[in-house]
Amino acid sequence: MTLTRFPRHLLIALLAGPFASCATTATDTPAAHQASTAKVAAEMNTTVKTWLASLDPAQKAKACYGFGDAERKNWHFIPKTRNGLPLKEMTEPQRALVRPMLKSALSERGLGQLDSIMTVLEPYLKENEPPERKEMRQPLGYFVTVFGEPSATAPWSWRFEGHHFTITFTVMGDAVTATPNFYGTNPGTVPSGPNKGLSVLGREETDGRAFLKSLSPEHHDKALLKEKTPADVILMPGKDAAELAPLGIGFGELTKEEQNTLRQLLALHANRLRNDLAEADLKRVADAGWDKVFFAWIGSDQPGQGHYYRIQGPTFVIEYDNTQNNANHVHCLWRDRQHDFGGDLLKAHYEESHASPSAK
Repeated sequence: MTLTRFPRHLLIALLAGPFASCATTATDTPAAHQASTAKVAAEMNTTVKTWLASLDPAQKAKACYGFGDAERKNWHFIPKTRNGLPLKEMTEPQRALVRPMLKSALSERGLGQLDSIMTVLEPYLKENEPPERKEMRQPLGYFVTVFGEPSATAPWSWRFEGHHFTITFTVMGDAVTATPNFYGTNPGTVPSGPNKGLSVLGREETDGRAFLKSLSPEHHDKALLKEKTPADVILMPGKDAAELAPLGIGFGELTKEEQNTLRQLLALHANRLRNDLAEADLKRVADAGWDKVFFAWIGSDQPGQGHYYRIQGPTFVIEYDNTQNNANHVHCLWRDRQHDFGGDLLKAHYEESHASPSAK
């Protein structure tokens, strides 16, 4: 079953568990994001400041870095110790203050998926993996890291990260970016136990496959590439989001009905973020031109067999990979081709802030 079919009483119990008590184009400018993301920026400012005020000096030393520190781009999604303050080293009241921070950023669906990754899948792995791997599985082994000082004027950033989840939020005045953005699930579909059948990223798979199979035979053959399936998402940590060339079939080649289905698939990925952030990302896609968006599928189009798909345009790359653990281990990544870690928005901010009076 997909997450949306997860029994309500179990989901409520999950949300009340240990974590729930934690609580474009190249010419794009910060001003272009302000109308839709100003409320998000204000909420992030307030919630992150409140959490920081609850920390003692030793905790704050772990949690805080300068905005220019190289750690800001040191992201990953594997199980390992991070730089930052983990949930397990916070008090219950401090963990409760993390929840509003995440609610300022994620949609109800996106937050529910994160809860399931942390409080269902991590315990499942801890229980079912070999003894030597059990210590790697930590439902409270998720880290909060803040870069710079929350501010209404100066750029700052914060990250929430652990096994199979990482998003870096960069705030510049009223503008907010939310990439790199990664969700992963292992197992992709829980095979046994009380949560048997839970598929946290199930719609991302089923809707992607449904789109492929909805294509006309000619379009299907163009979208389904005859090459080796990638072993994982390609734009791993350390890689530039602008590196990938478009593959597959272009949006402009599709029928109107096919175009509408692809729009819905892209929106499904965007809407793991709260509506304001998702709308800003989707507006950038539209402004850059839907006719420049491409879709490609590599691997089997049958359930239970390894596959990978990619949606990309001038402003973004979405990768969905389900090739590991007998096609039951999902990695799902959104990268912004100009705005990862703030990117061009930071450049525009600094150019505007430091331009000479005569140049303005």
